[in-house]
Amino acid sequence: MSKRVKLDRLDLKILDALIHDGCISKVALGDKVGLSPTPCFERIKKMEHAKIIRGYHADVDLSKLADIMLVLVMTVIVDCTPEKAARFNKYISSMPEVIGASAVMGNYDNVLVVAARNIEHYQRILQRILDIKLMVIDYQSFPVTNTFSTQSILSLIPLIEAIEQDRKL
Repeated sequence: MSKRVKLDRLDLKILDALIHDGCISKVALGDKVGLSPTPCFERIKKMEHAKIIRGYHADVDLSKLADIMLVLVMTVIVDCTPEKAARFNKYISSMPEVIGASAVMGNYDNVLVVAARNIEHYQRILQRILDIKLMVIDYQSFPVTNTFSTQSILSLIPLIEAIEQDRKL
């Protein structure tokens, strides 16, 4: 786990505003959080330097660009070693169709989010994953039928407050 950085309420308000509108101007952001533009910008730069803010991104609706389906793929690397896991991660990270990948604990090693045109396309993508040299991979696939919540609409302040409240229990 990475080292936690102590943020105050103004930092959280800045982050929350940026999560909801990464293109907001410095003046509008300062007005929104109650700071003048320069101190607001200095706080943003500190959070970028600390890698709290990792970048600014557009939330793109892929279904508006192409006929696409998403498949969650739970994978297990048979006889997993750190070297195999690193090789798997590197290979998966090079595949443009894998739009999300996380290592997990439990019965599976990884959860992948794969974007494909249709089932046949997904099967070709999956075959490339299964063909990673010197590695046996078991998997289970779950085609996504509806996405009703994503991190891009994260409500940061309520989330942090809920986590802090739980810590007090």
